[in-house]
Amino acid sequence: MASNMTTIKNIAVLCVASSLVGCMLNPTKLNSSNEERVLNKAAFFFECDKSKITTQCINKLKINDSVCSEFGLEACGNRAVYTLIGNAWIMTSSKPSGGVEGGQASAAKLASDSAIASNNAASHAASHAASQAASQAAAQAASQAAAQAASMAASQAASQAAAQAAMAATPPPM
Repeated sequence: MASNMTTIKNIAVLCVASSLVGCMLNPTKLNSSNEERVLNKAAFFFECDKSKITTQCINKLKINDSVCSEFGLEACGNRAVYTLIGNAWIMTSSKPSGGVEGGQASAAKLASDSAIASNNAASHAASHAASQAASQAAAQAASQAAAQAASMAASQAASQAAAQAAMAATPPPM
């Protein structure tokens, strides 16, 4: 039983070692695969066709300087850095590009988004103010109508009471 466990451990170590050596022996294939993963993420995040995205390796693994650990990219007016953390490619920074096409497009989009947000905020504030004004007007009208109704009811009640009192005070005809 002990020899079976030792054999299984040896096989596991051999599998891990061979997969690491395989990656280190073919960094071009690994870099290409990783670049494709980064392109897919950037295309989705920036809503940009992959054909319009350019990448470059900006840092490499310390244990194998042939394998890229960070890609810098430009995608439809944006720049980003994707860093290999564990087994995942994570966007660690991004900003609008500084170039004429990208920078101006990003600035225009930012200005447009800002104008839309301002317009939405102003619309919300105006809607809220109108709603409050309408509520106040309705409350005031209801209050006035209630006061008028109460006044009319009191007046009618007083008239009826006076009429009944007058009838009671008048002696019956003989």
